[in-house]
Amino acid sequence: FTLIPDACYQVDSVFLNGVPVNDALVFIPSTSSSYTGDTAIYVLDNVVRDCQITATFKAIEYQVQTVSHGLGEVTASLSDSVIACGNAVTYTITPTACSTITEIYYNSALYTGYDINDGIATFTVPAVYENQKVEAYFSIINYAITSETALHGTIAAPAVVDCGDSALVTLTPETCYEVDSIWVDGIVLPNETWQVNNQGVVTFVLTDI
Repeated sequence: FTLIPDACYQVDSVFLNGVPVNDALVFIPSTSSSYTGDTAIYVLDNVVRDCQITATFKAIEYQVQTVSHGLGEVTASLSDSVIACGNAVTYTITPTACSTITEIYYNSALYTGYDINDGIATFTVPAVYENQKVEAYFSIINYAITSETALHGTIAAPAVVDCGDSALVTLTPETCYEVDSIWVDGIVLPNETWQVNNQGVVTFVLTDI
């Protein structure tokens, strides 16, 4: 007897006159491009009466694994970590507020066929025929601090700051001068946010950059 499953199914159980005979099955690997479970062969010897062969088939299922490296998450449109053969799955890659997606890998190969909107990437596998693994790498967003000063003083500040961090800025006037006004992104910084020492050096902190 030859038992051939439909696409995306595999032989589950075989019974001879109600008795399980799975241990006696011989499986032949499928060569179908649209995945089909292995063909099962059962040989019935010494037939001396009427016999009934029954078989059940079950859907093939694949494992779905999502992995994130850094500040973000990878999710799949599934209720658990398995998906039935031939079904579709959508992956969503979401960075945190201070990170961005650097690379996405689908089944160990660099993947670039995703859509991106507001920094969030999505892509859909319309029909699954193998185990799935999606990995995403995230990096922290950096911001540059540009310092511009008029004559008679200097500004010391870090050139680059990670998103969400703070930066200490120091303004040192020359002798016989004092800090007059401070502007941050075109907005005057209120004097009460400054700290001035007895040498006239002003410091302030840029927070939540």
